[in-house]
Amino acid sequence: MPCFVLYFCPSQVKDVLFEPVRKTQDAMFFINNPDDMWVPCGPKQPGAVQISMQELAAKGLGKKVCVDALKQDLLLPFLG
Repeated sequence: MPCFVLYFCPSQVKDVLFEPVRKTQDAMFFINNPDDMWVPCGPKQPGAVQISMQELAAKGLGKKVCVDALKQDLLLPFLG
């Protein structure tokens, strides 16, 4: 069944909503921001630390990992 701009198939809605979580889980670099939260970033970001979300969780910092907000650019592939 085709999906249209104003109609998302349930599986596509789920994919879009979980994309920030997947990106955070796959991140290999994080930065500790001024609010003491760990935010995923790129390897060239000043202050970037090479560590995975699982490693942060193992160190007791799992609650301090910040998932990126859902952004419009994540929706575009699903809008066709």
